[in-house]
Amino acid sequence: MKKRMISLALTLAMLLSAMPISGVLAMEDGATTESILIGETFNDVVTGGLPDDVFAVKRAGSGDMSVMAVPDARNKSLYMTTQTDGTTYIEKEIVNPENAPLTLGFKMMPGNLGSFSLVNIVDDAGNVTPVFEVTDGKIMKDGEELFAFETNRWYYMEVAFNITDKAFTLAVDNQKLIKKTGIKYNNFAALRFQLSATTQELYLDDITMYRADLLTGERKYFEGSRLFL
Repeated sequence: MKKRMISLALTLAMLLSAMPISGVLAMEDGATTESILIGETFNDVVTGGLPDDVFAVKRAGSGDMSVMAVPDARNKSLYMTTQTDGTTYIEKEIVNPENAPLTLGFKMMPGNLGSFSLVNIVDDAGNVTPVFEVTDGKIMKDGEELFAFETNRWYYMEVAFNITDKAFTLAVDNQKLIKKTGIKYNNFAALRFQLSATTQELYLDDITMYRADLLTGERKYFEGSRLFL
């Protein structure tokens, strides 16, 4: 009986040690340290705190954010909320002098179905360019509904950026939705997740950004993704 208990304890310790609970995402197969520009899970941030060790953060007016124990204390996420008079964002400088292709992945859970532009490109002059827009909880293109979100449900979002051509491809839950060219921005100096001048709340988690050209083998896409660069 004693030997069995020791064996069970060792097995449990091995399982726990293999779980990715740190604040930095485990590298994908084929990824190198140089290829990873962002890898944040918010798990190392104190509950109720701000992720200001990794991102520049701003809260103005009714805009607010804090790291919450959602879905649980071992797997935290960033809660962001604002009303029409507020702004809240996190921003990360992107160092990519070669204008290499980039792939962004993150999880999002909307708390209500408002209108917002969450993912934004910031140039070196501080100009902000939305990558895609959500209107009343829907992703639209030329008047056509491409995707409708539901509240209190996690979605995996992925954006593949072609920096040279100023183009991107957007996928939600591995469903390719938009391929857009001719985005009007001067340069890709920073990535910003922002809620501004809208009544909206959402949770954000597992933010990753890779330089696709530095991945090896066939790992030029995220785990489970069908969105090849």
